[in-house]
Amino acid sequence: MALKKETMIAPAAQQQVLQLIQQSEGTAISSLRFFPVGGGSINDTYQVETNTKDLFFCKLNTHKKFPGLFEA
Repeated sequence: MALKKETMIAPAAQQQVLQLIQQSEGTAISSLRFFPVGGGSINDTYQVETNTKDLFFCKLNTHKKFPGLFEA
């Protein structure tokens, strides 16, 4: 089995994901690890592992790269 390769994402994005997980789970999380997941053509996709070994799926993109993506 191949080892997963952890990647770094922008600290501001990391903090935002951390806060969202803490809010949704109602528990304190001290650290996250991000592992790239293939298949995203518009978004960057990751498996996120918490310090408590819980796993989440995360899609990230930037309004700078796709400025009109979410406009109605």
